[in-house]
Amino acid sequence: MLFRSREEEEEMAAWRATKIKNMKAALEKLTEKQRTIMMLDRVDGLTQEQIADRMGISRRTLREHLEAIEKKLNKYTANTRH
Repeated sequence: MLFRSREEEEEMAAWRATKIKNMKAALEKLTEKQRTIMMLDRVDGLTQEQIADRMGISRRTLREHLEAIEKKLNKYTANTRH
């Protein structure tokens, strides 16, 4: 559908606001190291090898951090999927 009703637009805006609120809460649950890793991965687009080198950790440890990050983000944002 190309056009949405006013009610649909309001519902979508409320959903977005809740999603943003939950994402901010999820990010606050990450450690400083996890937030740095997430930014290097998702914002800066570095490879895992580049991130591991920059952080001074092994790729295995990096993968463990990435898994923990995913779990935390999923836990706090799961109720806002649309």
